[in-house]
Amino acid sequence: MNKNFTDKCEAALYSSIIFILIIISLMIPEFMNYGISWASIIEVIPIFIIALLGSLFYGIPVSLLSEKLTKNLYNTRFLIAGFIHMFFGFLTILVIKGFGLFAVGTSLLFFLCDEWLKREKGVITKKIIVQNGSGLLALVVLIGYLSCNLVEYLKFKSREYYLIPEGYVGKVTVLYNVEKAPELQKIKDYKVIKVNDEGYALTSLSEPRGEIDNKYYYVDKKGKRTEIDYSCIHDSRSGGHDVYDFIEFKITDFGCGETFIVNGKIKSPNIKHSLSVEEILQREGLE
Repeated sequence: MNKNFTDKCEAALYSSIIFILIIISLMIPEFMNYGISWASIIEVIPIFIIALLGSLFYGIPVSLLSEKLTKNLYNTRFLIAGFIHMFFGFLTILVIKGFGLFAVGTSLLFFLCDEWLKREKGVITKKIIVQNGSGLLALVVLIGYLSCNLVEYLKFKSREYYLIPEGYVGKVTVLYNVEKAPELQKIKDYKVIKVNDEGYALTSLSEPRGEIDNKYYYVDKKGKRTEIDYSCIHDSRSGGHDVYDFIEFKITDFGCGETFIVNGKIKSPNIKHSLSVEEILQREGLE
């Protein structure tokens, strides 16, 4: 087997081991508070396997490409090679999103391990590493910053714009996948959901997934909107009923704050009776 390829397999193994040791070190505070859990230790095994496979089947080809592209360079080879490794790690964010941050980290570790093995063979010198170290550090900071921002940008977010009758206090239920629901309207990037006086709404949308980035408004009879503070909203639950998914949340006009957000107990005297999912289905003829 090609010696260079064997060395890169070693680099893949070493970088995966170092990566797992870093993960375990981050778990030390948890171990100190709750004791060492075998379940937690076992959880790192698939992470190690994924990191190793990623380094073998993705990292090594990238490393070979890097060597080909930088073979005629000398003073800047270390810096440019490091950039190539991290750049290809960065690209994985487009596919695996948040997990791509781990790919960026393992790509850097793989590169450093590979360079260390070369150093032992006299291919590079400490002087070159020192000269390029500051540049590589800047690249790490830059790509780390871009990676975090790209992950945030690629997150799937639930953007729903709730229009709720003014003064309504109580549980709100939204039924999804309802074909006969009113035609969908949008306000910028938000999908409008109009809640009726009885505290429920029908929509043809599928149940939202991902991070919640909703807006909630009271609407009076003249159409004037007043935004509802998030501290007055409690996300209760979601579920399914045959072909219809649903979510429920609660609104209060009294006792808003962290306590209400967590427990959802409405203490307002203005609370209104709300229908159950079964009652809504029956009323709308959806059973």
